Amino acid sequence: MGLYLASSCGCGEDDLIGAWTYPAGRPYRRAPVGAAVCSRADHQVAVHQWVHGRAGVAPDEIGFTPTPETEKRAPWLDEGAVHARRALVATLAGLASIPPEEGERYGSAQALVLEQGRAWTPTPLDADLEDYRGEPGHCFEFAARMADAVPGLVYVEGYAILFPGCTWAVPHAWVGRLSDGAALDPTWAQPGPAYFGVPLTAAYRRAVPRALSGTLSVLVDILPRSVCADGLPPGAAATGTDQAV
Repeated sequence: MGLYLASSCGCGEDDLIGAWTYPAGRPYRRAPVGAAVCSRADHQVAVHQWVHGRAGVAPDEIGFTPTPETEKRAPWLDEGAVHARRALVATLAGLASIPPEEGERYGSAQALVLEQGRAWTPTPLDADLEDYRGEPGHCFEFAARMADAVPGLVYVEGYAILFPGCTWAVPHAWVGRLSDGAALDPTWAQPGPAYFGVPLTAAYRRAVPRALSGTLSVLVDILPRSVCADGLPPGAAATGTDQAV
């Protein structure tokens, strides 16, 4: 069993923010946990370039000020939520810079989530959904239960920020509403300020192999080796605006 340590931008000059194990011969990788943004301005620019998918980004754009180009890539940017979402995306981008193993597409679950996921708008549970509220610490179980029971909702797995001012990207699951991008969180008493994740179909969740006995996460805890290599298979990510998934 090997232990790998990761800093937020890979430079090794900022605080240690994550660790994961990758047992030899096992078809799964444990995702790095935790997050912080490197204080070096040049490395923050590098992270920003990764998020926006282009080079030549001016340092004053690090604040993720919306532009026509960034609006296309991230239409969820708005004045009220930009700070929390910026912190979450920058945190994920730092961990996504971990290089993949030879022959693999993704070096971390964060890289997959950033490429194939989307931002979701924090939304309080409607009164008719309160019966699906579950216990903190059991997000994967209760998000799946609620998504399976309510038409038009979908299970989402990714990362969230627990409270304003926090930069810790918490591995998490919640329920998404495809029609408006709402994040409905059945296990946090109050919605977090930022959510970013991949909506997954029920068919994929039931078919994907579980890495460890008892784990309910399919992406952010243990990433299947096949997903590291090839990404999510067709039919794994839920699409559309309002469908049973």
